[in-house]
Amino acid sequence: MEQYMVELLSSRKQKDLADTREQISSCFEKVACFLLPHPGHAVTEREYDGSVEAIDNRFLELLTAYLDDLFDPANLLPKKIHGVAVTSRELFTYIKTYAGLFREASIFPEAKTLLEATAEANNVNQRDKALLMYKREMEKIAGSKCQYVPVQELEAHHKACLQGAMDVFDDGARMGRRSEIMRYRQEVADQIEKERHRYLEINAERDPYKNLEFYLIPGCLALALLMFRVSQDLFCYESIGYDIPLYDCKHVSHTLSHLYWALIVFMLLIMMSTGQVMFKRVKTVVSIIKTAIDASKEDGKEKKD
Repeated sequence: MEQYMVELLSSRKQKDLADTREQISSCFEKVACFLLPHPGHAVTEREYDGSVEAIDNRFLELLTAYLDDLFDPANLLPKKIHGVAVTSRELFTYIKTYAGLFREASIFPEAKTLLEATAEANNVNQRDKALLMYKREMEKIAGSKCQYVPVQELEAHHKACLQGAMDVFDDGARMGRRSEIMRYRQEVADQIEKERHRYLEINAERDPYKNLEFYLIPGCLALALLMFRVSQDLFCYESIGYDIPLYDCKHVSHTLSHLYWALIVFMLLIMMSTGQVMFKRVKTVVSIIKTAIDASKEDGKEKKD
């Protein structure tokens, strides 16, 4: 039986089977065959409706033996592609690809078509695996439970994850035409670039200093107006005893009071509209300052020691 299998695989008479036969030995660690007799002339008739009763009994007996051997627990080993075990997610992709191929074909698909479908399913699996690996690694520092990360650090982590994802794709995408492999590789790069922008946007929203100018500028103006008002009150003619006023101190003081209170109300309205975000940012700023103070204290202790 083994000799027959070798002779069959080495045959090059049918061009549509040549590519498949050349790759069988390299795609499988162990290659074996199981011969079945003809299922009977009844199944070849145009009127055959698919009933099991019309199939030859000898064929059914050997088919049962084949299935028992195929699904024997000792033979149920994990399927591997390029030495890597196939996951259930990847197996589902293969099943969908083959099902679609048989659904669209009016006759049994050619071996070349099946080989191309297998290569396409493998490329899809490797693409999804590379993207999953990239997202999993990026979630470690830029996920939903993470805090703000400096942009330079995030970009450096992205480059490392990008290289890792590309390595995952290159290690597994070795089936089919080179042009198709490169097309899926470009899809991986494009998808990762979109994910990179998404993570950058998410990280930017966590920046504790983002939109801080909306609070600092009005706050500084309000403080300056308050100090100016206090100075006006201190140097007003009523305080220093001049009988001839140069200007109306009370009018200036009231005007300044209205201005800085308007600025304070403006800041309060902004804080109310973004209260939760602002609270998180203030908390982050406080934690950063606290960390910096603790680090400086530790440095001081090390220098003393």
